[in-house]
Amino acid sequence: MAQSKGVLPVDVRDRYRDLFGWLGQITTPQRDLDVYLLGWAAYVSPLPKEDAIALEPVRAELEARRTHAQRDLAETLRGDAAQKVLHGWHRWLTDPNVVPDRPRTVGPVVAHRILGLQDDVVEAGRAITADSPSDRLHDLRKDTKKLRYMLECFGSMFAARPRKAFVKQLKALQDNLGEHQDAEVHLAQLRDLARDLHATAGIGPDVLLAMGRLTDHLDRRRQHERDEFAVRFAGYDTKANGRLLERLLRPVARP
Repeated sequence: MAQSKGVLPVDVRDRYRDLFGWLGQITTPQRDLDVYLLGWAAYVSPLPKEDAIALEPVRAELEARRTHAQRDLAETLRGDAAQKVLHGWHRWLTDPNVVPDRPRTVGPVVAHRILGLQDDVVEAGRAITADSPSDRLHDLRKDTKKLRYMLECFGSMFAARPRKAFVKQLKALQDNLGEHQDAEVHLAQLRDLARDLHATAGIGPDVLLAMGRLTDHLDRRRQHERDEFAVRFAGYDTKANGRLLERLLRPVARP
């Protein structure tokens, strides 16, 4: 939806951009808990064995919260609001009476959008310094996701080898930004969870101490990814990578 300006009718684009944005928002709580639990073993592996054992109530609470989030999400997706979005979008896509006001060749549109997204990534990345707030890295992560979605959604239009080479460079940067963001989110969740469990479950000092050490570990991981960003971005923001993208897009950019 974000990249469909000038392609889809304005009313359709605005309506479904908001509606699909809402669908994205309601999936976020379960997504964050899924990632947390999938990475749990890696999070606790550097800790002493007794800490991993002491943290079992924490992991169990995360499991319970994920189950609750999944149940809420499933109920919402089965509800009238979500079904109306999905069915309405499908009806519009398959309506034989829908015709473009101004027919356009997809290749030049895609190439133009990808170049614009690349400019956004480079401009935002170059502006980030060691003192920039974490939100700037999160915004850059969203920009890299948009760029990668375009490259992979329309991947069949490009030569496979250069596309994979460019996406590999992009993924290295994206992984760094994703690890940083996940560590930040999970660190905040762990602190909230410690307060909740302390207030409601009467957990013992061993669990609280283990949670404190896990918090320290997550904070160090977050800082490591933050420190690594400059190296990852410098590896992405190269003339060679820019030329690779230009060669990749040149064949499809012609009308």
